[in-house]
Amino acid sequence: MSVRLWIINPIFWGVILQQFIPMSDPNLAHNNQSVRTGSHQLMNILAWNVQGAGSREFLNILREHIHMHRPSIVALFETRISGTRAQQVCERIGFRNSFRVDAQGFQGGIWVLWNSDEIEVDVLNSHEQFVTIEIKPHGHPSWNLTFVYASPHVQARELLWSQLQHLATEYRKPWLLAGDFNETVTPEERNHSNPEVLRRCKRFKHWIDNSGLIDLGYSGPKFTWARGLTSDTRKEARLDRALCNMEWRLKYQSGVVRHLLQACSDHSPLLISTGDFTQDKVSNTPFRFQAN
Repeated sequence: MSVRLWIINPIFWGVILQQFIPMSDPNLAHNNQSVRTGSHQLMNILAWNVQGAGSREFLNILREHIHMHRPSIVALFETRISGTRAQQVCERIGFRNSFRVDAQGFQGGIWVLWNSDEIEVDVLNSHEQFVTIEIKPHGHPSWNLTFVYASPHVQARELLWSQLQHLATEYRKPWLLAGDFNETVTPEERNHSNPEVLRRCKRFKHWIDNSGLIDLGYSGPKFTWARGLTSDTRKEARLDRALCNMEWRLKYQSGVVRHLLQACSDHSPLLISTGDFTQDKVSNTPFRFQAN
């Protein structure tokens, strides 16, 4: 019995400690404040494949993430709703500004949300698999950010890699890419593998290297995607990540990524900081669900 408790306890405490994370004041998205230090503006960015943005459960959990982590920009993937309904949900989230690539039927969708009084954002280009914005922090040099929602279909992803590699040759300023790449770099980033997975891993790593990109790594759970309830059906993988070019890495040398806990979706949210999370105040308030 003592050995069994020794195995479980580190995981348990790891989950508990992840709840003691930064909070904002009650006004949520309307009162996020980026931290300015030195020659850079520090900010948090939340990127999440939500697998449907139409439920009350999703909205409650997202509000909690905003409340606790104070992201300056939020990107949501696979929203699965469009038109008037999508606009209504965006307004309920609470950010003043948004840009959407609407879902096609019940598939896809990319939303980007921010507050223009805090940070200036220009949309440079958009596609069903990515949105690129230029971030213009007040009083600081601009940089580019691409939110990626890679298709589950291999051929469509190959087209995406080609398009992003072309952008890599054009962008000279700092560039960050974040989101659901729907691919892994090594077999160790999955709890399952086969020869086809190995071939795809090699192609994905080859694309990252040829594009001059750097993986920012992560803290938190090893995998960002999980599905299946039993040991026989359970599949897990690190499908979500953040990459950057050398210019971004030199500009934000303390930039980090945290895998948040999975809830409401098969994917875990990514929390990206241009600092190292130490600029934020730690709260003793645990994660909770808010009623509408």
